[in-house]
Amino acid sequence: MTASPQKWYVAVLIVKVVVSDTKEKRPLIDRQFKLIRAINHKAAYQRALKLGQAENLGYRNPNGNRVRWMFVGLEDLDVVGDKRPFDGMEIYSFMKRGTPGRAVRKKEELRVFQYEATKHRPIMETTSPDDLRYAPIAALRWVGRQIERRKKLTAKRDRKA
Repeated sequence: MTASPQKWYVAVLIVKVVVSDTKEKRPLIDRQFKLIRAINHKAAYQRALKLGQAENLGYRNPNGNRVRWMFVGLEDLDVVGDKRPFDGMEIYSFMKRGTPGRAVRKKEELRVFQYEATKHRPIMETTSPDDLRYAPIAALRWVGRQIERRKKLTAKRDRKA
């Protein structure tokens, strides 16, 4: 069996999240790490841009505020390698000066444990501004997509009626 000429890449997408009618002056920035498999750098770049464009969406949150997710661009694109990803493999790293202890969170503050602690509660209960840091981003996006789909279906039904 011959090895695939494709390589694994990691793309770091920057997505701006803006919620209307809030006190926040600065937007929330969602830094997303996407694993991509591509034949070359150019193909990986095109795939990363396509994944970024897919992040553009808007919806109304439970408080009635308009929420907009906007792909801003790529922070980075790097080769992970041509081997299949494996347990413990480093896929991305960056360094900056600062106080390391400030970056460390307690176990219960890690996203995977926050999700486990709140998964039995309705998503609307876990998305207050104070909890936004811990809300599973994928779940929030899913809720937004469901709301948009319902709006489109309702509008379509209203046009037929």
